[in-house]
Amino acid sequence: EEELELLAALGVLPASRDVTHPIAKRLSEVVALQRHAAAAEEEAKRLARRVASLESDNSKLRNDSTHAKNSKTATVHKSAASEASLSSKVVQLRQQLAEGTRETARQAEYITLLERR
Repeated sequence: EEELELLAALGVLPASRDVTHPIAKRLSEVVALQRHAAAAEEEAKRLARRVASLESDNSKLRNDSTHAKNSKTATVHKSAASEASLSSKVVQLRQQLAEGTRETARQAEYITLLERR
């Protein structure tokens, strides 16, 4: 509308606002294309913000995943160390049991010898 009035004031278009005039038609097409381009630009900006948000979320998830993997690895290592420690203790206790059993057998022999005297 404003453009048509301006063109009419400049004498490019008839003052009657003839919307069938070729310049008026072309101007209407240009304005419609400009509006469409502006809307497309806004949509592109919105999509760019959405992509940035999704990339940020993805980065956070990757970091969380890495942290979880590292934590799991640390837990596995701790578990393996605990298992090795327990195995060592079991071996130690078995040795002590064997020594205790041998000592008990010696004492039983000694008692038997004492009883025979």
